[in-house]
Amino acid sequence: MNLARHAAVLWRFRAVTAAGLFLGIFLAILASYSITTHGLVARGTATYGSQSQILITQNGFPEGRVVLPTAPLTGSTADGAKPKVDPNQLEFADPNRFLALADLYTKLLVSDEVRGRIPEHPSPAQIVASPLPAVSGAPILPIIQLDVQSTSAVGATQLNRHTIEALRKVLEEQQAKNNISPAQSVQIRTVSAPSPGALTAGPSHTASILALLLCLIGTVAVTHILASLRPQEPARGMDDVALDWALSGESVNGHGQRGSEPTEDELEGWLMPRGSGQQ
Repeated sequence: MNLARHAAVLWRFRAVTAAGLFLGIFLAILASYSITTHGLVARGTATYGSQSQILITQNGFPEGRVVLPTAPLTGSTADGAKPKVDPNQLEFADPNRFLALADLYTKLLVSDEVRGRIPEHPSPAQIVASPLPAVSGAPILPIIQLDVQSTSAVGATQLNRHTIEALRKVLEEQQAKNNISPAQSVQIRTVSAPSPGALTAGPSHTASILALLLCLIGTVAVTHILASLRPQEPARGMDDVALDWALSGESVNGHGQRGSEPTEDELEGWLMPRGSGQQ
């Protein structure tokens, strides 16, 4: 069946076609929006994301030093006693240790302990943390990229900020509990502040598309079923019209007046194909 035939059937039952089209549009709108006293309200929720970067380091700005100094020793070693290190004296750790800590803290960010301190109480799926890969040399950098998701732009930014604060608070409490001096403590510093929330995914319109397509397909199917149940009468030819006219006794004489019933010769003349002559 060609396109012209489809169009002819749809036009023949145009009332059914129009009803199916309006029903599809109505259901498509209803699938994506709910009707309230305040108008249409979108169904589903949008997702907003915020991104930040935090540096795992220590006091003394080791990133700006070419050579890391050794910790000065206190006390005398002449008597063979083990030298003591001043706990308040700044010591520099192996730079590779910060790489391992950055990898470790990406797991702590989604742990129950950290998420339990966040006011929004996010799910693990809302927080994605990963160390930044290095351009050359080391496989990763001591920098963690933190991506969070929320249902609003402001909420995403606040969630990112609260997640960093929760990690910092957990580390500070554990450092104080284990008597780790500030000179020997790991520091969490913000390299890039949480970005403003940006839309990452809007409400899905799949249901609306499916509702519209199903109504359109159903409309085409109904119109073709009606066409098969109510076949259109074929076009009547000139011979059929002339024969009906002749059999009804509606012959016309040469003066345009109603005459008597046609004779056999007149019937043969009316039914004779045009362009043919008598022999």
